[in-house]
Amino acid sequence: ADNRVGEQNLVDNWGNVVIVYHAPGLYSCVAHLSPGSIRVREGQPVRRGEAVGACGSSGRSPIPHLHFQLQATLRLGAPTLPMELHDVVIDDGVLVSQAVPDIGAVVRNLGANDVSRWLNMDHGTQLEFEQGAASETVTAEIDLAGQLVLRSDTGATLYYEHREDMLTVYDVVGDDESVLWLLRAAIGRVPFEATNALVWRDVLPLRGLLPMVVRPLFDVVSPFVSSWGVEMDYRALRVGSSLVISGESRWRLRGEAVVRTEAVLSQRWGVEELTVAVRGAERRAVRRGVGRDAMAPPVSLTLPTGVQA
Repeated sequence: ADNRVGEQNLVDNWGNVVIVYHAPGLYSCVAHLSPGSIRVREGQPVRRGEAVGACGSSGRSPIPHLHFQLQATLRLGAPTLPMELHDVVIDDGVLVSQAVPDIGAVVRNLGANDVSRWLNMDHGTQLEFEQGAASETVTAEIDLAGQLVLRSDTGATLYYEHREDMLTVYDVVGDDESVLWLLRAAIGRVPFEATNALVWRDVLPLRGLLPMVVRPLFDVVSPFVSSWGVEMDYRALRVGSSLVISGESRWRLRGEAVVRTEAVLSQRWGVEELTVAVRGAERRAVRRGVGRDAMAPPVSLTLPTGVQA
């Protein structure tokens, strides 16, 4: 049974418990579950996202909580193994792509908000941008492998993933002058918990930041280098009905960030402006007709089931 707050059952230390076998030498233990809540039986296969029980306060548990650990053997009480968490917020404000929690660390999942819908583009949605005197049309598509892509009429292609909690750009290929390279630099990784307190990091491919004359030399050398990139720190700021995502490189010269980026998003239009500056040399792309041309097509928004517009 669950204990009253402040009391503990020292006889049945682990309380109601489930141990899951994942692979040779890898088990997970979930303990102190609520009585009668366990939904699995011995030998039953379980899948990601499937509930095995409910948080309780059984066993050595003075307050309701969930004990979770990885271990190398089936034995109850076996020593723990290091556990790596992905895309979690630590120190209540820093998003990290991977972390092995220390003793006493407090970590949490991302919390989704309306930014997810601002970047959700239906198949066939077209975005028109202007870079100086040049114009470019980008179309949202799904390739034969089921991958979400943005294709530019310049021949460039951007590959990305739109999860419940984050948008991630994986790669851009094609025309180096395409607006898709600005998109990769300014919003290559956007958590949908885009609040003023949240900071996150990404690595930009170095090639797209180099002068055109240097890139052929980089292409010759890069196969012999494990990874070349520029570490960036990003944050989001609400400005009226818009969200401004700004980034700056950790690489600095004379105290100034070598690379600076900015993206302006709105609920109606999605991406409105993109700016990337490398050592002061700035490239800027603006959505055509945004904010003034009522005939310009807004980004198509898909509302989750049960959510009303």
